[in-house]
Amino acid sequence: MSIIKNEEGYTLIIVIWAVVILSFIFINLVDEISLDRHLAEYEIGEKKIRQVEISALNMAINKLRQDETTTYDGPDDEWVEGILTEINDINCQVMITDYGSKININFIDIDLLTELPWWNEEISEVLDEGLISDPVLLKDVLGDNYKSFISSFTTLGKFNINNDSLAGLTKFLSFYGLSEDVINTIENNLKKFRKEKKSFQNIEDLPIKIKGIDYTTIEKIANQFILEGRININLVSEEVLDTLKTVLGLNEKTSEELITYRNSETIDDLGVLKDLISEEDYKKIKPYLTTSSSFFVINIKLTDMADNILRETEVVIEREYPEEDESQVEIIKYLK
Repeated sequence: MSIIKNEEGYTLIIVIWAVVILSFIFINLVDEISLDRHLAEYEIGEKKIRQVEISALNMAINKLRQDETTTYDGPDDEWVEGILTEINDINCQVMITDYGSKININFIDIDLLTELPWWNEEISEVLDEGLISDPVLLKDVLGDNYKSFISSFTTLGKFNINNDSLAGLTKFLSFYGLSEDVINTIENNLKKFRKEKKSFQNIEDLPIKIKGIDYTTIEKIANQFILEGRININLVSEEVLDTLKTVLGLNEKTSEELITYRNSETIDDLGVLKDLISEEDYKKIKPYLTTSSSFFVINIKLTDMADNILRETEVVIEREYPEEDESQVEIIKYLK
């Protein structure tokens, strides 16, 4: 009788353990199913957010491409207003701002920068080593002055063949893999050209006027040159104009007069500046200026209906006009 009871007891224990094990398996299975469901929902949500982000970016790019004022960009342009819309129950706030109207640290004469309060010899040594591809590469050298530096300087933009530093040209052409002999030949041609007070009127003139270089080589780099400045007078910050005033030795009131005028009227021809500032200052600053923008940063902020932030993105793009009325846009980099 006791043997039967013992067997029944063992059976009960086995049954209980089986129930416990099955319970654990069931609970884990439920948790796994729940986790899979949440992961699937997350992936669907992320895909939806990404699709909306891409749509918002395309809307911003189209807005820039449809800009009717192809010869100038000013504060009254439609793209400056940005975009506020809703896509698939996601709120989209898109802002477009000029991003390239700064001084290119690679192409300005380094001797002009010594008047800046944060300048030091170590910065000069780093710049002498070669082309700086991104301002962040100077962050360690600049230390606490980095913020002041990036408010006025950039590494974006093409080389102004009529005005930019020939030392900058050497670094620029080396970056594109041209040989030392080719670089010296181009540089010597430009030195002679500038000494004779001549300037290029068309990029197409390069293969004709630069002697000693084959047409193929010139054609390969020609699209990296421009004939005018990179700083849009209509949208440039006061900090950049003040920095130009310092490095170019402009009259104290020059930057104020430029800001006052451009705030009252969009400038579509730099010639009007002759009536605002001295002839000497005009000659100094004009080579750095233009009336249009080439580089923009697109800020995209996506929120749900409860105003919770889903994603924030910053994209730098370049807009060019290979044809007079036909724009071309390229994504340069994502800032975040």
